[in-house]
Amino acid sequence: MNNAIKDDNGKPPLSLLPKSFLDGVALTLGDGEKKYGRYNYLKGMKWSRMMDAAMRHITAFNEGEDRASDSNLSHLHHAAACLAILSEYQAKGVGVDDRLPDQQQFITTYVPKEK
Repeated sequence: MNNAIKDDNGKPPLSLLPKSFLDGVALTLGDGEKKYGRYNYLKGMKWSRMMDAAMRHITAFNEGEDRASDSNLSHLHHAAACLAILSEYQAKGVGVDDRLPDQQQFITTYVPKEK
């Protein structure tokens, strides 16, 4: 029987996320929970710290290292966990958005004017 009606228009198709990805990121977040406490990341921090960590993991993977030495978990899953946290920061306004400002605003604010 296939007659039920359900309106899923506009809802994200979460079934498209690979199980290996979900498992890996969940294990990585679980490792963070053991080290820092459950949901510690929601206390916030500078966004650049999460960006730096994600890029370190991506760079390590790019250089041929599959797993982080401290956790033995995938660098890709560590990077994804960092990006998930960063996405949550952006969605909920958590932490300090210290991304590079608009260049014109930066120049006007921080670059000394010639005398």
